Amino acid sequence: GHIICEKKNSLSDVVVTRRATIADATSLLPLQLEYEKEEVCKNQKEIPAYISMMNLQRILKDEIAYITTLDGHPIAKANTNAQGINWMQLGGVYTLPKYRSRGIGRLTVSHLMRHICHVEKKKIALFVNTENMAAISMYKRLGFVNAGNFMISYLR
Repeated sequence: GHIICEKKNSLSDVVVTRRATIADATSLLPLQLEYEKEEVCKNQKEIPAYISMMNLQRILKDEIAYITTLDGHPIAKANTNAQGINWMQLGGVYTLPKYRSRGIGRLTVSHLMRHICHVEKKKIALFVNTENMAAISMYKRLGFVNAGNFMISYLR
């Protein structure tokens, strides 16, 4: 089902957070492209849109993804990146810039976390860029603790 929340004092319209499906791929692609540009590529060559779409379709098919919409348009997303026996890795978290600092990212991630903990019955881990203070703050408010430093190298 759908979960409807109205964010007091920040969004006057109603946002809807729900599990994303493969049917959401086209509407989610702009968020995926921006996520990859900001979080994955970082001043490197951008990933071609058709490859981003293939990655997104794989995520929607094989992983768990949640989407928050406003008036039917996606404004935030979060998904798992990997699934283990006891753990799932949270990732792909992105909120459109004009909706940041309004609790939308936290809302989206909290729905994904609830699914992972209560439906999948697994623990959650994530990686966050040490320079992304807004994300670190959000994750701390959601109950995450720093377990150490890790370096990721993306191959192209």
